[in-house]
Amino acid sequence: MNEHERVDRMLAAWADDAWPAPPPAYLDEVLARTRRTRQRPAWASLERWLPMELTLRRPMLALPMRLLAIMLTLLLLLIAAMSVPFLFGGRPLPATVVTGDRNGLIAFGRDGDIWVVGPEVGEPRVLIGGRAVDGWPDWSPDGTRIAFWRMVGARYDLWVADADGSNQAKVTPEPMADDAAPLWSPDGSMFVISATVDGVPSISLVDADGTDFRTLDQGHPATGATWHPDGRSLLVRLQTPDGTGLFPVSVPDGTLGEPIAMSDTTSAFYAGDRGEWDLKDAAYSADGSMIAYFQGQLPLDGQSGSFGGWDLRNWVMVADGTDARMVEYAVDSDYENVATWAPSGTRLSMVVKTGDTTRVVIADATGRDPMVATEATPNAEGVHHLWSPDGSMILVVREIDSVASLVDAATGVETTLPWLAGPPSWQHVRP
Repeated sequence: MNEHERVDRMLAAWADDAWPAPPPAYLDEVLARTRRTRQRPAWASLERWLPMELTLRRPMLALPMRLLAIMLTLLLLLIAAMSVPFLFGGRPLPATVVTGDRNGLIAFGRDGDIWVVGPEVGEPRVLIGGRAVDGWPDWSPDGTRIAFWRMVGARYDLWVADADGSNQAKVTPEPMADDAAPLWSPDGSMFVISATVDGVPSISLVDADGTDFRTLDQGHPATGATWHPDGRSLLVRLQTPDGTGLFPVSVPDGTLGEPIAMSDTTSAFYAGDRGEWDLKDAAYSADGSMIAYFQGQLPLDGQSGSFGGWDLRNWVMVADGTDARMVEYAVDSDYENVATWAPSGTRLSMVVKTGDTTRVVIADATGRDPMVATEATPNAEGVHHLWSPDGSMILVVREIDSVASLVDAATGVETTLPWLAGPPSWQHVRP
């Protein structure tokens, strides 16, 4: 083979390689799909709307200083906007309905000390002890602190401690009368205390750190204050010359609003007691839409009932005072009172006494679902009952013998606990 033949073969091979292959059979389908597919918008590729010398000269991670300055300014504006409620709006308000809480420790007073125990297992232990006489514990709404009364002679001081019993601090500047009943505000920042002050039933406010104690002058004897779930107002029971009424009171200024409900001064019952047993122990439902309370009525059977001869019944109404109706378990019961709202929803627990027996009844405030009741217990005066934070159980403590039990809120089945207790409080543990 000479040099010319070698060159001819190389040219032929190059020509064969350069000859294009026939188009694939699916080319038409690909082109048709391309025509139907929307192109990526121009803003998605920087090179399509910015000069390429700007997009190629700088690394992707190195943002321009002007862009960094804009981002930092927006972040500072966001932080400032979030700070406005704290700077100008007072205390932040909690959510109206607290859901999802877990069951924490049960606190109770016994032998002058504050004890805690798990609801079903474990051995009670002293949380706050010592030589002082302490009792009536009450967990804060978030479960991180606990309030309790400490006896001072024949009167009482309100104290607060951390959940582990440490950092004990006195809240009330002066000892209170033995009828004092404190309630945490929904955000845990203060207490409202219903107590006798200078011989007059009154309402007082005090910050949880013991500062700014003040008694609200409502112009009439005031009892049974309870918080609205939003923490911005109280519901206070006033005994006026026109009858007993439930009034809203703004917090913290104490401004009195128009009455939500008043006594029926035309009834035969009012003629007998002048509103003494009207609208007692009012309490809002968790979402603030309803109010539960109890009041007396003339005995339907003509017989003298408990508490001075009057039968007592629980009532519910819409929070504006309309649509009031009785929640009654049995017509022949001597009294049905002390209704307690479930943590969420419309269920109530209440104490029903008939003759010499007492039971706890769970009722639907709307009247749609049937009532659930525990077995009757003989000779059980002074029954304390409260819902578990998750709403599945009710803790019952009978004052006559300090026996504690748990009630299944769905079935009413009651199980006696292996420990004794005084008036209890159940700790909410946030998930």
